[in-house]
Amino acid sequence: MRPQYSYEEVLAKAGLTTNLLAGGTDTGVSFYVRSPNVMGYQHVIYSGISGFFENASRCIHYANVDYSYLNQILPDIHTSQMVAFPATVYIHNSSPVAGLYNVSVYEGKFGTLKGVFTLSVEANMTYSLPFSYFEQQVGWSPGTLETHGNLGFVPVGTQGYYLGVGQAIFNLGLKAYVNMSLFCNMNR
Repeated sequence: MRPQYSYEEVLAKAGLTTNLLAGGTDTGVSFYVRSPNVMGYQHVIYSGISGFFENASRCIHYANVDYSYLNQILPDIHTSQMVAFPATVYIHNSSPVAGLYNVSVYEGKFGTLKGVFTLSVEANMTYSLPFSYFEQQVGWSPGTLETHGNLGFVPVGTQGYYLGVGQAIFNLGLKAYVNMSLFCNMNR
């Protein structure tokens, strides 16, 4: 899985600064990401004043490119460290038969694998699981700075891939759910 950086960290790595904050003259920052080592990205906006955030990802899809592998990845999920914004993972098995999937759990900032476990899903069934469930399955107690996690789903054996996966975050301050499922492919 991939690392996760704030815009401040990206600018610092590039040796750049911006004047976005109080009284600044800059009104926004645009990033054009290109990397042979990155599978995808997610654009999230956040207001520290109101506590509002939203997934603002807009993806570009090219004809004749297979994007199906994106269905097997669920990135940037809030861990149990994000108490004010708990995450729920949604899994739907669209197959008429039960299936087994190996679920890889990664720390989100640097992509460290925390563990793998096998998940059994019933036919035509939808599951709603807090991210803490996945932490518990691999014995991971996120540290203070481990605020995001990633999941990868791989079918066991020769069965096909029939899962639809997504995530939502509950904003306790606004008492509302925010769908955070969309992320985009890196078109190299």
